[in-house]
Amino acid sequence: MRNITRVLMMTGLAALEVIYAIANTGSIFMVLGLVASVMWGSVTHDWQYTRYMLAPTISLLLGGKLVYEAGTRFIGLSCETVFDEEAENRKAMEDYARMFARQERRHFRNTYNNTYSQSDKPQFDADRILGLQESLKVMGIATNIKINEELIKKSYRSRARKLHPDMNAGRDTTKDMQKLNEAKELLENDFAYWNKYIGDVV
Repeated sequence: MRNITRVLMMTGLAALEVIYAIANTGSIFMVLGLVASVMWGSVTHDWQYTRYMLAPTISLLLGGKLVYEAGTRFIGLSCETVFDEEAENRKAMEDYARMFARQERRHFRNTYNNTYSQSDKPQFDADRILGLQESLKVMGIATNIKINEELIKKSYRSRARKLHPDMNAGRDTTKDMQKLNEAKELLENDFAYWNKYIGDVV
């Protein structure tokens, strides 16, 4: 339904463009005719043609412009009402982030499997490690070092200050703050596992 509405809006804009172009073309001929009637009236003192053409010429000049401006304004307001562009852009970015995470997880598994043979491969849960790695990125911590509670708390405070509403006027940071809290909780509960992974693999 939304796609059909979008197509109708675009069709309406295209129709307005055509109407505006036709009105402009017609106005040129009407102005030329009006000029000719003025010249004829100045010679013959017969101004009836000028009177006949003056009103239609002005109507065409102003009417085409007004119809175009009013139509585009109406369609613009309708689009703002029907379509939440900010929400759609945010959803697209979230979809892209999920797709990138899947690709990163696939790359991690392939790299992990190609680096070690079955006999010498350290026994680590790839999904668990990747979750910790993503949490480190959210916290702004390097992914090639061992971590501790002090580093986690320090990084959390730094990121939380940057996401504070007073530092982000006009921007809703609720979701970002929620991700930060989830990342902090995950790292606090599982940083020992990450350190073991860093020590054995990296």
